[in-house]
Amino acid sequence: MRKSDKIFKYTFFITFIVVVISFSLTFYFQLESMKIMENFLSSASVAGFVAIFAQFSTTVVQEYYKRKTYKICMLCKKSHFSLSIASSVREYYSKELDVVLHVELLEPTDMLQENFNNFLSTEAYDYDGLIIRPLDSSDAFAAKINILLNRGKKIILTDLNLTKKQLESFNTTELPFYVGSDFKLGGSYLAKHIQELINSSAKDTNIILFLGPNKTASARKRGKELIWQLSINNITIKSIVELDSFDIDSSLELFNEECKKKDLSTDNIIIFCANDNIATKLIEINNYSNSKYIFIKKLFTSTDKIVFLGYDGIKNMGEAYQLSQYNINYATVDVDPNKQGEISAKIMLNKLMGKIKTYSTEELVEPKFIKFEEVINNE
Repeated sequence: MRKSDKIFKYTFFITFIVVVISFSLTFYFQLESMKIMENFLSSASVAGFVAIFAQFSTTVVQEYYKRKTYKICMLCKKSHFSLSIASSVREYYSKELDVVLHVELLEPTDMLQENFNNFLSTEAYDYDGLIIRPLDSSDAFAAKINILLNRGKKIILTDLNLTKKQLESFNTTELPFYVGSDFKLGGSYLAKHIQELINSSAKDTNIILFLGPNKTASARKRGKELIWQLSINNITIKSIVELDSFDIDSSLELFNEECKKKDLSTDNIIIFCANDNIATKLIEINNYSNSKYIFIKKLFTSTDKIVFLGYDGIKNMGEAYQLSQYNINYATVDVDPNKQGEISAKIMLNKLMGKIKTYSTEELVEPKFIKFEEVINNE
């Protein structure tokens, strides 16, 4: 039974009891005063008024709660990260008023981009609001969001936002709302940890940074903050590997060439790996004897201690951090997709109900810094 139906049922029952009690008490007191016939009519009038009022209040309540049913869709590529966001969205709406939620998880196939665009151009129009984890921040995607907003749809973007230039080009009365991690704060967490590691060791330490694609806002923000914080603390960066994408193989090929050209070996090495997936591959190169990345392997074998720094806080299906399976010196920044989902669900419902009174267009989620020791303790 829907919540609005339950409310209607209980409201009708309570009203019926009130009518019966009102009629009975009125009739009783009028009989006591020996004005039976005259005041019987008066009693009936009172009871009739109460009945009319009860019917009116019941109708109002029922219609009020009917307006609280909204169709909301979450659209994203199928991944553990997306599932974490979707799970929190489902949980939040299960405790709220009537919401029809549909989660569209698209398989990561060669048709992913086409399927994503087709959904935004067709099925998306059937919903009051959409919570979207974008595949990219292209102009083509921005144009589709602009059209949906002009049709009165409420839009929340998670994890990846549109550029300032794209948002300024919108001809809509409102902009999409963005919910994502505070990547600038995440970059400062990494810099602070690197400084602590250097201060705790008397040995020479080389710092190597994998910086994600500059076209990706999240990578750009955390990378810029990381370099800035290291520079103001007079910490020297030995090598910067600027990535064209987050593709693991191409990233490692770039690093392999960097190791071939430069002598990066020293007592200690701290590597920021851009994300947890690249960190996983680097750790496997370090742990296993055979590797096609011979210059990376050569660097690792000539170094006493290596600290790997990841990003995203990727977890496996068992909810353990992806890199907790390795016996290594490791830390990551958890962008907390569950919290992103909860906040997105709350803001979407408030927007649909007209409760958003601010002109703010984003809310950033504070990331969590996870050290290797904390990972072990959490398992």
